[in-house]
Amino acid sequence: MAVKENRLDALDALKGMAALIIAYVYHYKNDFYNCTPIPQVLPGFLQKSLAFLYQYGYLTLSIFFFLSGYVIYTAYAGRIARGEVTFRAYLKRRLVRVMPLFWVTTLAAWVLEWYYIYRTGYAFVIGNNDLHHLFFHLFGLQYIAGITEGQSFNGPGWFITAILVCYVLFYMLAKKTKQYLPAGCLAFVLLGSYLMYRHPYLTTPFLDVSMGQSYLGFFLGVLTAWILQRAAAAQEKEWKLALTGVIFLTVWLVAFFFGLLGNEQTTFIYFGCTGILLVALFAKPVRWLLGRKAFVWLGKISFSIYLWNFPVDLMFDLVNRQFLIFDFNSFAVWMLHLAVSLLLAAASWRWLEPYLAGRFARLLARYFPEAD
Repeated sequence: MAVKENRLDALDALKGMAALIIAYVYHYKNDFYNCTPIPQVLPGFLQKSLAFLYQYGYLTLSIFFFLSGYVIYTAYAGRIARGEVTFRAYLKRRLVRVMPLFWVTTLAAWVLEWYYIYRTGYAFVIGNNDLHHLFFHLFGLQYIAGITEGQSFNGPGWFITAILVCYVLFYMLAKKTKQYLPAGCLAFVLLGSYLMYRHPYLTTPFLDVSMGQSYLGFFLGVLTAWILQRAAAAQEKEWKLALTGVIFLTVWLVAFFFGLLGNEQTTFIYFGCTGILLVALFAKPVRWLLGRKAFVWLGKISFSIYLWNFPVDLMFDLVNRQFLIFDFNSFAVWMLHLAVSLLLAAASWRWLEPYLAGRFARLLARYFPEAD
């Protein structure tokens, strides 16, 4: 039951689909005046599914945290415990992966947002666009409760703050606790659940509802990887694991339709994310479908999709304010927005990301050679 390439492809595909939903459905509605273009030519069940995603698409962000935890465990847990990866080398790889594109998209959002304010007198969606927030934003600390007043500039980039914190915590747990790693991860799962469920929410740095979502999703993903590693050692049948995933998804769907979810985000992470992962990994027909090139390609550009999403939306609204040519409730405009966004994300992944990562890696190697 070792993880094979087609299983990694399936996980990439899940990231791509999640990015599509949150960027081009949920964020589209929020950024463009609650517009929800749904073509009437679609069958009724597809119209209802799309309407569901416009309302609940925010849940899919948890899939990123969950899959990140699963992948980081499979890639690093053993190597960290054996002392094969130093903290500097580990952190360097994480920073090279996420920070250069984050900085570039932040710069694009900064320029567009300030021009938007100049033209209109007010900000587009996000209001914290001052130098105080820019300072923290550029260090990957885009949204820290108690220090910043909310999202700023490239709003969806708050994900970077959360995922970097989770990466650091994971290394510390894997290095210092070793055999107690599952217990440490469980503690963060419970902490995340508490932070998300508590009312009123805490506003202490790194102890707020957004960080709670990241702790719960990331470390539950780590725990799931740990459990599946032991299932592999016990030669557990794949169909049993796939069936477990189906049961988890069924429980979540039944609870949703009967209004029994409780906290929507926590229950989705516990049941939805776990079920989706198990089905994607161990249900062969689903794994085969997700392994098709189009889905895998979406996964590869998912990071660019997510980080370019807000600058593209800002640009579309600026163009519309100048020329009044877009009806954002029109499905044709939605398709144009999707096409432009995917082309930009694909170009960014193909040319910009490798160039930026290479330059940043060389910079770190020059000034921090001990990180290699």
